[in-house]
Amino acid sequence: MHPGAEPAFVDSSAFYALLDHDDANHKIAKQLFEKTLREKRPLLTSNFVIAETHALTLHRLGREAAIVSVKVSNLRQLRAEHVFQLELSLHHAHPLVALKLEH
Repeated sequence: MHPGAEPAFVDSSAFYALLDHDDANHKIAKQLFEKTLREKRPLLTSNFVIAETHALTLHRLGREAAIVSVKVSNLRQLRAEHVFQLELSLHHAHPLVALKLEH
């Protein structure tokens, strides 16, 4: 990771779009994740986002996709903050680099 690079916050909608090939935002989510990984930009999320993504994926896409969601949440560049710590971390994240995708 590049020291000093601003982290990009990843919400469950971005994770889900990445995992669901039929999602309307899949292509852009995949492009953004690939670009972020290439640039070695740090990713920031929360334990609640990971739990929500896993539950949503398990319910909508099944067990195999839910297993992939756990693997995605273990990316080296991804830091998952506990919700009570997230507020402080977000003060250091630039809102324009957030990967949240609206449905």
